[in-house]
Amino acid sequence: MSNNLSTHPARHTLATTVTLGNNLNSKAISKMMGHTNARMTENYARASEKLISNEMSKIEGMYQYV
Repeated sequence: MSNNLSTHPARHTLATTVTLGNNLNSKAISKMMGHTNARMTENYARASEKLISNEMSKIEGMYQYV
């Protein structure tokens, strides 16, 4: 089975790994991808485990467990 590279998975990689993974602003990502609005970008950008972990670490320690 061969894996064919197409623009669709490449756009997912750009949106998720390259841009969101490096904490770029979602509006900037939208413009980079040539989208007219950020909603279109949301179709490509998926939250990775690394991104979720980074976001959770921002609020770590802000709340104390009872």
